[in-house]
Amino acid sequence: MAEPHPAGPAAAADGWLLRPYHLPLVRGVAGARGVTGALVGTAIGLWREGQTAWACAPQLAAWPQHQGTIAAFARDLAVHVWHANRAAVPLPQWLGQFFQLPVRRYVPLALTADIAALTDGSLANQLRATGASAVKVKVSVGVDLGTLAAAVATLRRAAGPVHVRCDANGAWSQLTPSELHRLLVRLRDAGVDTVEDAAPWQHWPADPPLPLALDLLDADLATMRLAARAGRLGLAVVKPALCGSVVAYMELVRELAALRVPVAVSSCFDAPLGLAHLAALAAVTPGELWPCGLATHLGLAPRWREPTLAVRNARWRVAQLWPTGNSGIVGPPWRDLLGQAAARHPQGRALTWWRAGAQCGWTWRELDRAADAGWHARRALPHARH
Repeated sequence: MAEPHPAGPAAAADGWLLRPYHLPLVRGVAGARGVTGALVGTAIGLWREGQTAWACAPQLAAWPQHQGTIAAFARDLAVHVWHANRAAVPLPQWLGQFFQLPVRRYVPLALTADIAALTDGSLANQLRATGASAVKVKVSVGVDLGTLAAAVATLRRAAGPVHVRCDANGAWSQLTPSELHRLLVRLRDAGVDTVEDAAPWQHWPADPPLPLALDLLDADLATMRLAARAGRLGLAVVKPALCGSVVAYMELVRELAALRVPVAVSSCFDAPLGLAHLAALAAVTPGELWPCGLATHLGLAPRWREPTLAVRNARWRVAQLWPTGNSGIVGPPWRDLLGQAAARHPQGRALTWWRAGAQCGWTWRELDRAADAGWHARRALPHARH
């Protein structure tokens, strides 16, 4: 096996590069713990023997305690990406060989949305556009179940059969077992198929009305294993970054497969490059794979989207993400740094100068627009087209 981290004398020539990114979503996604308005984090690059391999460490503002684990995973993943690049093979193929596992041809996808997107019709439009048939709807403690039931019914009339998973992110964790049971019955009657929450697992009903999902973000590796071994886990929602290393992720999903617990691979609101890497991990995940929450890039403005991550028929064809080895590797997420600065600090001062004794300046948004205008003007010149 390859070393998960550089070690020994050869490590003296290695280097780590950090590149922050900030990719705004067209609309924020509201959950029980706030609104996510952008895909934010740091790209971590491993430089070794003249080659650089990148992985993404997304930033979770509401869960700062996980950042060290996420960064460690990104460094470890970058080592695997480096080896795949060096061997000139797609990352899924490298991971399949490394862990001696078959590679799936397709990774099924689930869309992530909030109650607002569910009720205003935008989620239905996205389902029709992508062909997806599974959604993860983030809800909060104050959600009106009548409104939820009506919205789910409307969604199914507009988009056809859809599997709906409600993600409460801890909103119902303080309910007693009897209160939780009654809530699950009402959610089942509302058309919900699966419920995900961080309720203490000893408090879940022994025979729940709905399959219960546990997200690794709301637990830890030991808790997820304990719930699976006790037969109380209907779905394991696994964020690989929270495992700390690729090997730890594979050990977990191998055990879940042996226990016949289905897995849905999920992201921590990763940038497109990170989503492609997670799709590679999903492609070699053993056992039953449910639609994965790896489509958050669909909410990005067009200028930030990667064309190689186009969703077709609710899935990614793995070979299309890395069609011919190195030539198919998804580009880094920090292109157009000026545009990202303008998105992060639109009114912040970018340039300052003095003219006729008066201070003048441009904001980041003004500078970004001026750069775009200059680029378009240059392309309009005849000699600039050749």
